[in-house]
Amino acid sequence: MGVESLFIIGIFMDIIGVFFLSKGLILNESAILTISSARLGWDAPKIANFIKVRTEAIFGLFGIGVGFLLQIIGYFLIITSSVDNSQSYPLRTFIVCLLILILYLAVWRYLSSILNKRMAVKVVQNYEKKNNKDETITEKIRILKAIGNQLGYKFAGEEVAQDQEQILKTFKIKRENLE
Repeated sequence: MGVESLFIIGIFMDIIGVFFLSKGLILNESAILTISSARLGWDAPKIANFIKVRTEAIFGLFGIGVGFLLQIIGYFLIITSSVDNSQSYPLRTFIVCLLILILYLAVWRYLSSILNKRMAVKVVQNYEKKNNKDETITEKIRILKAIGNQLGYKFAGEEVAQDQEQILKTFKIKRENLE
C-alpha cells in the first residue's frame, strides 16, 4: 500500500465522519439536562432523541478528526519521501477502508450504547434536583424505562413494578444510586 492510499483512507474517514455528524448537532450535556428537567415526565421521546443525536455527533466528529489526521500524515510522507509514489494500490486501499468501516461501526455501536445509558441516568438524577422533588424509586425507574424504550431497549412488563430489576440492569445502575 502506497503513501497516497493514506489520502484515500483519510477522505473515506471524512465521509464516515460527515455521515454521523449529519445525523445531528451536538447538544452539550447541560443543555440536555436543562431541557429534560423541565419536560421529562411527558416528553421522553424528545429527551431520548437528544441523547442519541449527541452521541452520533460525537462519533461523527471523531471520524472527521481521524480522517484529517490521516490526510496530514499522508501529505507529510509524500513531501518528505524520496520514494517513487506513482504506483497505486486501489484494492488494498479499498480493503483497508472496508475494515475501518466495520471496526468503526462496531466501536460506535458498543460505545454509543454506553454513552446513551449514562446520559439517561444523569437525566433522571438531574430531574429530581432541578424540580426539588423527592421522586420515589418507582417513579425514577418509570422515567428511565420511558427513555429506554425510546432508545430502543425493550422491557418485558407493562408495569414498572414488573421489570424494575431488568431496567436497572439494562442501565447498569444500582437501586441505591437512584435513591
